[in-house]
Amino acid sequence: MFKLKQLKFVLVLGATVALTMIFQNCGKVAFNEATSVSAQCVGAACNSGLAVKTKAVLSLGIMTKTISCVVCHTQINGDISGFGTMTFRNDSEGQIFGNVYASDEKLQTWTTSNGQYVLDQSVVDNYSDANLIQSVLPELSSFNLDSQGSGNNISYSVKHGEEHNKFNLISFGGGGNLYTLTSMDPAKRVVASSHLAVDAFTARPIIHESDFPSLDLSVCQGVSGSVTLGNGVVLNSPINENLVLMHGNKIQTPLPGSPNLSSQYDKTCPSGKTLTISGQVVVNGDLILAGCIKGQGTLYATGNIYIPDDLKNVQSAFPYSKTVDENTLKQEVAAKSGKDMISLGSMKFIVIGALKMNVLSNGENPPIFAANAGTIQNVLNWLGTTQSNSSNIFTNGFLKLPYDRATAPGAVALVEANLYANLGVAGTFIQDTNSNIIINGSLMSPNLSLLSSGWSHNSGGAINTFNGLPYDFSQLNQDYRLKYSESGYECHRVRFQ
Repeated sequence: MFKLKQLKFVLVLGATVALTMIFQNCGKVAFNEATSVSAQCVGAACNSGLAVKTKAVLSLGIMTKTISCVVCHTQINGDISGFGTMTFRNDSEGQIFGNVYASDEKLQTWTTSNGQYVLDQSVVDNYSDANLIQSVLPELSSFNLDSQGSGNNISYSVKHGEEHNKFNLISFGGGGNLYTLTSMDPAKRVVASSHLAVDAFTARPIIHESDFPSLDLSVCQGVSGSVTLGNGVVLNSPINENLVLMHGNKIQTPLPGSPNLSSQYDKTCPSGKTLTISGQVVVNGDLILAGCIKGQGTLYATGNIYIPDDLKNVQSAFPYSKTVDENTLKQEVAAKSGKDMISLGSMKFIVIGALKMNVLSNGENPPIFAANAGTIQNVLNWLGTTQSNSSNIFTNGFLKLPYDRATAPGAVALVEANLYANLGVAGTFIQDTNSNIIINGSLMSPNLSLLSSGWSHNSGGAINTFNGLPYDFSQLNQDYRLKYSESGYECHRVRFQ
């Protein structure tokens, strides 16, 4: 691996992508959400089309609208795709072992001007054919990529013939690569066309978040599945209440005070603190979930899903090989078919860690998080007897222990589950020293907030004892069983057929 002067970022797509860096603060990238390019459609033909679209999304390690800050200090083992233009920040200290598929790609290169951080628009695009932006995917011309925050007033649009901010230098090897519909390389355009998640109604790549195949749990109420508590009590689907499942226990709500902290997380997973899931379970309400879990199945929630503490599989299927070779991955999927596999699906938001609205509302995040602050904090309306009581319970009773709350409150270290949310997935890691996370599972949502999830840049090699990872970075690992089998989100997969 080579380095350039001022090298701050090495992005590895199964290989090495080296970029010259300057700035270390994440910039917001938001698509204009005024219109959708999807055709309106009803009937059986549309149903089968939606099934195809769902399968394409489940074949990815990450599928989301904005990727710019997701790779900040993060190693991603799996394939990635995004809506419209895939934007990478030039200061992100991340690695990707897998393929990246996008309609278009663009690098935000930041510099200083009059004491402010601005996009360096002198960086010339040598990797995309500007004409193809208009001829292959004209919708890209009307979807703006902007960044506006404290001290920044930037509007940067994708326009026909424009010189993009792109990768300064790219070197690939080891199997992974970047494939776009606007690539200068015709062969890469062919690969992108065959692998992008496509809107089945228009035969066009997914551009807008309304093209995303949302969960519709109204047709899943009849599924058969159960959750068995650590004491042997069985909860059958559907569960018509806001549900708290912490460390093998069901906690009754509303709580008048903090729960018994003796029920806190035990990473050795004793049977009395372990949940067992079988099949598909629908929760008609919010779900709070943490601790050890075994079995195979999907937990759906019509409300939000909150993960305030580690979520660990008793028999984990991870890791998979860091490769894009499909034969190798298929063989590993077959060998791991009996391992625990938990999938989570929310019709609203999935929130990992503390309810830090100052982080979730940060201008570097998609605006949907700030606009839906009340929805995200709905747990405070039912967990305790008052909102203040609910906040105290969530913070002092549920957030990860035994972390030092003075330095890393609510810094979840491990989530072993696939995550699928209609509105957004968020993790509150920024500004937490000595905090990082491993997500062993695929992540699919139109909006994603995982800002600076490996926060400690100078940890001196210190290891997070809860996940075995150096504090310098976080990790997301694709669950290839979603791609190469029919397991996970079964109702969501077949309901359209």
